[in-house]
Amino acid sequence: MDEPPSYTFLFLTLEPGVLYIFLAALLIFFTSLTSAAEAAFFSLRADDLDRLRDSSEPAGKKVAELQTNPRLLLTTFSACKYTLISGAAVLFVFFLLSEQYPYGRPAIITGTVLFTAGFVFLGVIVPKTYGRANNYRVAKSAAGIVRGLVYLYRPLVNPLFRASNKVEVKLEEVMEQRQAEEFTQAIQQASASVDTSESEREILQGIVNFGTLTVRQVMRLRSEISYVEASMNFDAVIEQIRRSGYSRIPVCRKNLDTIEGVLYAKDLLPYIYENSDFKWQELIRPAYYALDSRKIDHLLKDFQEKRVHLALVVDEYGTLIGLISLEDIIEEIIGDINDEFDEISSHYQKIDSKTFLFDGKTSMHDFCKVMQAEGPVFDRAKEANKSIGGMLRQIRGPILKPGEPLVIRPFTFTIEKMDNRRIRKVRVQIND
Repeated sequence: MDEPPSYTFLFLTLEPGVLYIFLAALLIFFTSLTSAAEAAFFSLRADDLDRLRDSSEPAGKKVAELQTNPRLLLTTFSACKYTLISGAAVLFVFFLLSEQYPYGRPAIITGTVLFTAGFVFLGVIVPKTYGRANNYRVAKSAAGIVRGLVYLYRPLVNPLFRASNKVEVKLEEVMEQRQAEEFTQAIQQASASVDTSESEREILQGIVNFGTLTVRQVMRLRSEISYVEASMNFDAVIEQIRRSGYSRIPVCRKNLDTIEGVLYAKDLLPYIYENSDFKWQELIRPAYYALDSRKIDHLLKDFQEKRVHLALVVDEYGTLIGLISLEDIIEEIIGDINDEFDEISSHYQKIDSKTFLFDGKTSMHDFCKVMQAEGPVFDRAKEANKSIGGMLRQIRGPILKPGEPLVIRPFTFTIEKMDNRRIRKVRVQIND
């Protein structure tokens, strides 16, 4: 008795036109499965994901794991669908161009319309409706295959992610700069027509610049960080905190590359009279880290939500490069916040007997007190409660350039550093 022909033989003996149609229909079927899975994954609510994450089923945990990177998941679904659609379209064109079926133009147009309508209805509308209606079951059933597709398409979409991120960051910077310039012009026009004090103008300017500043521009450098080592005894820690004057101080082992956490001075108050061998290390709290490229308005919101006042700043490689506090962020809007223990000398540095380096936010009252400055220009600046930067901006106008000297006898003022049109450092030379 002869053996029945195999399915492989029957498949190979099909005419090319029929084979093209069969393969195109198969690709449309896979497209419909992908559409159903996409609709199921992205119609899950937050409580559904929590339930899947806590479930004992491996498929449910896979669904929750895939949803941790929704952008990669959505891109994978899109790439897979476009691949299947392109393949089905090519096979349909091959079918229309096959020599066994020489169709005319009306038949080709009709076939194309029917193919498109069938694809939209069977490959998109029906599967998405079914996937949303049965999202929990469909997502768990497709979790394993979707996970494989993510691993398959990841090498292809990662370069696109990096390129798109660079473009988005660049566009965001351009838009923020344009908006800041428009707001600055509006503030200048309003200040020219309305009796607005210098302090009010500086606050408005600080609000405008607030959304454009990054953590790197505001942070204190690594060389300025006061810290304690985990190997110190209790008496040495108390002395270091007393000398630093800070209520929160990082704790490290040997150097700042190995941070253990942050020590709060208020946590030490109940144990202030303990012996030097007191185990103060048990009071260390976890440290909060922030990327140097993060915008300070976003970091401020994190501070509010997480109820922290201090962040250690790291670069893209995870290396500690600085520190930023809640006070540093607020000062970008309202200016320096000084208490009764702050000294005037903290706002300037004496380089030699005739050269000083002042903070741009130093008030003219403090400047005149330190430099014993007198004259109508300085008197008017003091009466208006201006800072050094505000006085120079009023004299020179909105266009300020670092390095250009400005002589106001008996001093020569030179802007040393500017950030986003804000004067940071001013060199003051006493003329003979």
